[in-house]
Amino acid sequence: MELNYKHITFRFSQETLEFIEATANAPVIFLENVAVEFEVLQRFLEAHDPTSFSVVGFYVSPRFGIAFDPNQPSFVTAFPESELFSWRNISA
Repeated sequence: MELNYKHITFRFSQETLEFIEATANAPVIFLENVAVEFEVLQRFLEAHDPTSFSVVGFYVSPRFGIAFDPNQPSFVTAFPESELFSWRNISA
């Protein structure tokens, strides 16, 4: 189930109504009190989250709970730790 607002989309499990993720247009996000522009987000995560990984075109940061497609304009998805398993196994 999705709730779409002008600048953000929230997704919930249809069965349990639990929060799954939120996606927003985020040309700049704040991580560790640092303003990180989308263009350098992957490099920032590579330096600050050694557990980050790529899967099916997305770059995922378990530490910060975010995922994004580096080839798409500034959309970032935030997710709770409970959804990390899904991101790790998305291509399975």
